[in-house]
Amino acid sequence: MSDQTHIDTDGVSRIASKVVQAGADFDAALATLKSSLSSHDGCWGDDKFGKNFATNYVDNAKKTLDGAGQEAQYVDEQAQTLVKTPEQFQDLDNNSGNGINS
Repeated sequence: MSDQTHIDTDGVSRIASKVVQAGADFDAALATLKSSLSSHDGCWGDDKFGKNFATNYVDNAKKTLDGAGQEAQYVDEQAQTLVKTPEQFQDLDNNSGNGINS
């Protein structure tokens, strides 16, 4: 077992900001996709071929968008956790050091 624990808090902070940005970029891309799909909703028509297309497309497209939305939410949540990690580690380290020095 190691007698030291180390975390590069500056490095984690740098990576966390990149993950936050990647999440924001994904959110923006997903919003653009949803908007584009919404503006074309029903373009396949109401005839036999259009109805057949809709039967195979609409539910699957909705499931895909819902899944992508869940993934975006997960990335956002993990990014926020990563942002807090360096400060929490620093606080824990300070509290432990204060306990030893008391």
